[in-house]
Amino acid sequence: MFKCKSFFLVLLSIMFFSSCIKVRVTTNTIADKRHLPIGFAPGASFRLLSLSNHDQMLSNEVSTKITTILENKGFVAVDDVADYGLVFSFDMSSSEHTAYVPIYTPGTVSVTQGTVYNSRGFGAGGYTQTSQSSGTINYIPQNYTLFHRVLDIAIFDLNLYRKEVQDRKEACSWMQQFMHWINGSEIVLDKDIWPKVQVWEGRTVSSSENADLRIALDYLLVGMFDYFGKDTYGEIARTIDYDDKEVLSILCKQNRRMK
Repeated sequence: MFKCKSFFLVLLSIMFFSSCIKVRVTTNTIADKRHLPIGFAPGASFRLLSLSNHDQMLSNEVSTKITTILENKGFVAVDDVADYGLVFSFDMSSSEHTAYVPIYTPGTVSVTQGTVYNSRGFGAGGYTQTSQSSGTINYIPQNYTLFHRVLDIAIFDLNLYRKEVQDRKEACSWMQQFMHWINGSEIVLDKDIWPKVQVWEGRTVSSSENADLRIALDYLLVGMFDYFGKDTYGEIARTIDYDDKEVLSILCKQNRRMK
């Protein structure tokens, strides 16, 4: 554990030291209290599905990390019959901004020289006096880019889904049904059932000048799963240290899974 932690501390230090040492995330979650009065039951099983098929390798990595987090919280991820379907997606957009940075310009320096006279009117010596006028502050525009990283997770109760489906011969697997639904299929069964069995959803967002989505996702996951199965009743902001123990735990366990 010590070697793993040391390795990732060095790695994260290199990546973040030049830009930031903390990551601010904002999370907003909604829970259906009829089905989740106190959150998910210990030992509940989840089957994962990524909607971010534009980056399959990163989707697989995020899926592995979600599996690790679920296990850390006493749940289990499975590839077959599960209690819940966990559907996730991630994305990044950008926006251009202008900041006005104050630049101080010192005032001009003037030097005055003269002669000091004594009481008899004779010159007793010279003098030099230096003065400086007050400076000015000018605001110079500087352009910068903000990158907005987003993680979305939706949870569907598959036990409720099975109860809704009457004809088992016509029912597809839950994953096929959901893909039909999100792709706008004309299968009425999908459109009717899936909204009824959604019990939780969450969105976590982080914005900064760092364009590395892969690293940011670790912090988005930690921020999201702080409220897994809970209702935040609005946005909640959290600042996460770059060497946060939850982030390091995810990275270490992922590293062991890959060996």
